[in-house]
Amino acid sequence: MIRQFFTDPTNTPGTVTRSSSIHLQRNHGSAASWTSQGERTSFATNPVMQEGCLPVYEVNFDSKLWGVIQEAARIELFNLPLPEIARFIGLRNSYYQNMVLQLQRMVDRYEEIRSQLDPLKVSLMEAGLRTLVNTIDRGVFYLNWDSLVVDEYLEHCDRRLKRAENHIKEIDRCFDILERIGALISRAQMFKEREDGQLVSAKEYMDYAESCRENDMEELANQISTMATSCLGKLEEALFDTNTGRRTEMYPIYQRFEVMILFRLLEMVLRNMWSFVNALGGRQPIFYIDVMLVNSDVVLYPVSADLYKWMTQTLRGCVESCRYFLRWKHGTCEPCPAIRSEGDEMITFNYVHELERCPELREPDAAFNQRVQLLNRNVVDFLKRLARYSILWHQDKSKRCVLQKRPTSLKEMKELLSVMAEIRGGACEVIDDLLLKVAERMRIIRLYGDSQLEDIKNTWLEMKFVLTAYTKCNREPCYVLGAVDEPIQCMEDHMMSLQSIGASRFATPFVTIIMKQTQETQFVMKSCLADHRLETLRMLEQELELCQKALNDYLDGKRNAFPRFYFISDDEVLNILGGKEAQPVVVFGKVEEWLTAMEAEMQRTNHLITKQAVFYYRYQKSRVDWMFDFQGMVVLAASQIWFTWEVEDVFRSFKTGNRSAMKEYDKKLEEQLNEMVYRIRTNLTRNDMKKLETVLILDVHSKDMVEKFIRDSIMAPDEFGWESQLRFYWVRKLDSLVIRQCSAEFNYGNEYFGLNGRLVITPLTDRIYLTITQV
Repeated sequence: MIRQFFTDPTNTPGTVTRSSSIHLQRNHGSAASWTSQGERTSFATNPVMQEGCLPVYEVNFDSKLWGVIQEAARIELFNLPLPEIARFIGLRNSYYQNMVLQLQRMVDRYEEIRSQLDPLKVSLMEAGLRTLVNTIDRGVFYLNWDSLVVDEYLEHCDRRLKRAENHIKEIDRCFDILERIGALISRAQMFKEREDGQLVSAKEYMDYAESCRENDMEELANQISTMATSCLGKLEEALFDTNTGRRTEMYPIYQRFEVMILFRLLEMVLRNMWSFVNALGGRQPIFYIDVMLVNSDVVLYPVSADLYKWMTQTLRGCVESCRYFLRWKHGTCEPCPAIRSEGDEMITFNYVHELERCPELREPDAAFNQRVQLLNRNVVDFLKRLARYSILWHQDKSKRCVLQKRPTSLKEMKELLSVMAEIRGGACEVIDDLLLKVAERMRIIRLYGDSQLEDIKNTWLEMKFVLTAYTKCNREPCYVLGAVDEPIQCMEDHMMSLQSIGASRFATPFVTIIMKQTQETQFVMKSCLADHRLETLRMLEQELELCQKALNDYLDGKRNAFPRFYFISDDEVLNILGGKEAQPVVVFGKVEEWLTAMEAEMQRTNHLITKQAVFYYRYQKSRVDWMFDFQGMVVLAASQIWFTWEVEDVFRSFKTGNRSAMKEYDKKLEEQLNEMVYRIRTNLTRNDMKKLETVLILDVHSKDMVEKFIRDSIMAPDEFGWESQLRFYWVRKLDSLVIRQCSAEFNYGNEYFGLNGRLVITPLTDRIYLTITQV
């Protein structure tokens, strides 16, 4: 049924060597006589296969037989005599067609698997491939087209092929994770820039770079160790149904991972070293050096020797920081434990020794020394240029009053006039700059009350009397004034605005003098054209500008004392600071200080209540009854904390061998939902109903998340499916609630926001949260 070939590594690529088949042997002898001749080969005994070359198969059905079947059918139509064997083949035409098709599909699947193999995959799948080849060999050595167990043979082959396909997928997935690990290492930054972007001294720059590097490398090493151990454990479990981390068959992939880590670390170190060397000679400064005057001498701090020593230590620290990446025990994926030396010093086995022996690191070291020598020469040349003016700061000079000396010649007069002109010109430039700054600042300042005055002016300019036609007389109708309610109301409103403006001491002359004169005159023209009226109004305008500037400075001081004032307008701030409400609150001290204290007390109280809710979660009562004891936002926070802990507890159960922990937790969430729905249908207050509805939305999202974990086989807390979710932790060290998502971490803040409604959580909202937290 099946014909077998073996790839010959000594021949040209693509050539194969044909082995015997059962169909051909039936023409020469029995299977027993054929086997006795010693021609049969197997996966375990063939040396070519042991090197990674698998046999090639094809369906052993001669295509000429189809022509024989067609001729037999035509002969039978003419009722001509037909051999019995031809008649038998013709009757089984559909059977042969079906068998050939199924066998060809099986061979195609085998060829697809064989094309994806490499020596490493063959070594990992050796037992499974041996079983697969032995299963297919039954069709080569034992079965023929008359066998009655062909269907059973095809079913066995299908199971073996599916298992091999699953193994290849698991190996490819493991390789992808290892490549991601390598990409994380190669992209790591060892010279982080300060978040504030401030240029600091050389010592501060080196200390900050080293501290950030140590923390980042330790965190990266722990993350990579967790990812690699989890990935290789899953691969071992899929291939061998064990999870020991020390499987002998897994040794090649352990070795390959360690080699990959070494090369990625070398790539990371080289890239960061070259980045630092190039930054030393770049246009953008990375740190500064102090130039000081000591006893009439210009000196550098730090001196060149100290600076060179610091930079050398920082550069070598790139290699030293790789000590957190530990080597594995031979033939395992377990880190080597630290051992104690004779001097009570703990020795760890890491990649630092291998990296120090790499010749590639000599190139950035040499370039660093050349760059430092060049920079040192530039600094020395700069100090030499400064030394030419050293006579200016020597202390052996006496004061000379040259300007008080009268010029005695025309040349001295010209020099004196030129110096005076230069001094005057420089002073004028400074004054012009100051005037421009003042004008720019005054342009953006709005006078307090200007907007109200402008509204009054525009209102009265555009206001019209309401005229009605008077038709009681026989003559031509005339018009009389109608209702004046609107002008009177505007006058009252504007008088209130003018009174608030007049409360300023700068506007006192406007109220006491000008309005008194206007009341005595009561003529618009005479009041507007009074003597010095325009100058007086301009003076008041300037005084109001000063008043507005002082008011803005006062409000800025209050906003700095209580930042929440930044979110409300100036009028509302003034109303809070000096207004009187219908039910005033007695405040001791300044308003902003009282509000700051109130905000701190709000956060402290909310923190305490949230901590109590987390502690008493399901204590001697059901979960729904527990919700009735606390506020809505507190219930939401505590529920998410416990959900995060329960999910990670399921992950811990996976490591202990409980494979169905996630499904059991899914059933538990379903029971919680049923209990919640039952209580919502009872008679509840409006506030309790809204609270349970909000928690119900969150519980539905949690159950969907767990079902997704079951579907995607999320079995570790460091996988992206769990890392990308909003996770709530109560950190005991901080005694506070912390929210994490991927690499972002936020403090809960303990802000009181009440029982607000909540929208249904969808994959789109999850992506929005992830985008916001990772910005």
